[in-house]
Amino acid sequence: MQDKIRWLVQDVAQNIVGLDAALFFQAHPNVFDTAAGIAMRMGRRPEEVAAALDRLAEAGILEFYELGAGRYRCYSLRRVEEVWNLLCRLSELYLDDPPSRREIIRMLVARVTARQKAGRQEAAEAEEGEE
Repeated sequence: MQDKIRWLVQDVAQNIVGLDAALFFQAHPNVFDTAAGIAMRMGRRPEEVAAALDRLAEAGILEFYELGAGRYRCYSLRRVEEVWNLLCRLSELYLDDPPSRREIIRMLVARVTARQKAGRQEAAEAEEGEE
């Protein structure tokens, strides 16, 4: 799998919600909406979608605009050929290539599992420090 796709999945998407958000913008490239509006379209909770959208924006996949004196943050796809090609390739791999889809899911599961393990280890170390 290409390094850029690995980067997008492991470092940017990080979980299934992030992957769904990236694929959402590939399928709906003209969307301009808040995290709550996008979450409603995706059928997910706004807080988990907002975190994913922020990661995509930090990575340069999305752009965001502050409106209403900062009360609203709206997201849209960054109009750059490299970004579009990356999202199209991700979509092809995830939707049309079963072995690649399995690999993408394995990457996400491994990341989530590693984070959970690290969290348990930190909690155990904190507990030991209290004794």
